[in-house]
Amino acid sequence: MNANGYGLYRDPARGVLGGVCAGIARYFGVEIWVIRVIAVVLLLFSMPISVLLYLVAWLFLDKRSDQSFENPGGYGSSPSGHGGTPKERLQRIEDQLDALEPRVQRLEQELTSEAFNLHRKFRDL
Repeated sequence: MNANGYGLYRDPARGVLGGVCAGIARYFGVEIWVIRVIAVVLLLFSMPISVLLYLVAWLFLDKRSDQSFENPGGYGSSPSGHGGTPKERLQRIEDQLDALEPRVQRLEQELTSEAFNLHRKFRDL
């Protein structure tokens, strides 16, 4: 495990077959099913290569230790702290935008006011 606890590992606790797809999903911060669908498509179109890559990943990727499962940022967390499922991340973004809305409204009022226009005209003289 690297210094910040984020790396590419197998995640057998959330995996079906060795935890390779679950570990890749955690590393990239996407839902597990997306990686599984990609793996199945690769399996269908390039079976020998995809099976070989999966086995190599299973053999060479370390298994996550038990303490690394305690992830306060949620499953799929990234080093930047924007973890959680896509729905959770979207909700956080919506909350941040809602918090910014009053500031944007005040700024809009200031920029469209007569006082602002008057100050700008004096500055341009």
